Amino acid sequence: MPVTGQRVRDDYKSGFSKKTESATPGYYTVELDKYKVKAELTATDHVALHRYTYQNADSASLLLDLQHGLVWNPQQYKSHVKACEINWEDAQTLTGHVRSSVWVNQDLYFVMKFNKPVTDSIYLPMEETEKGKRLIMSFDMKPDEQLLMKVAISTVGVDGAHKNMEKELADWDFDGTRQKAKDSRQAVFFYAKNGIFEFDNFITGEKTPRFGEKSHFLKCHFPDLNPFQARSASLLPKKPWKRSPNANKYSQW
Repeated sequence: MPVTGQRVRDDYKSGFSKKTESATPGYYTVELDKYKVKAELTATDHVALHRYTYQNADSASLLLDLQHGLVWNPQQYKSHVKACEINWEDAQTLTGHVRSSVWVNQDLYFVMKFNKPVTDSIYLPMEETEKGKRLIMSFDMKPDEQLLMKVAISTVGVDGAHKNMEKELADWDFDGTRQKAKDSRQAVFFYAKNGIFEFDNFITGEKTPRFGEKSHFLKCHFPDLNPFQARSASLLPKKPWKRSPNANKYSQW
């Protein structure tokens, strides 16, 4: 989360106006009133691309919170992360691993890259049962200057996350990535809306065409509203729930 002003605080949050919020296939944007930052998000299958425009560059920073995530109830916020480690490879690259347990045990590896070097970082205190790290990272920014951040994930390892980033988003072209994401999502919606699908055999990878089955529209577009591509772009996936049949011939969502 982008923040400005006082870096260490009790309330990392901001209100926003619905007039500044917009969402289209492959793109989301909103302006955070408290911090005077315009946030924009787009993504490939395995790599998120963030763009933050700081109107006020005073103490321009980002909050990285590896403790909070999807849980069943508020009590799990402080206990669902079982292990967490991060490592600075250089001033613009942070890697790490988070193991969590809510409904299943999950291992997620990530690589985070910035288009500007981190000038300073502060680790925030954790409560007794917390394992996920919280980190404030600061940048030397000018008013209306843009900070870009790429976050690649993998269920295989940090090396898998690196390879995903190299393969899918080697540059910093936010607008081009946004357009590709839009085209990809619109194509899925078109085929779903018109009842044209290819159902993958889970084991063999063979595709069975189905036409005119519009009743499947809702089921088919659910994973595209919140897609999570577990298969690594370059490596055999290790599934979060530990069952790992050969997945070279299909994409697991």
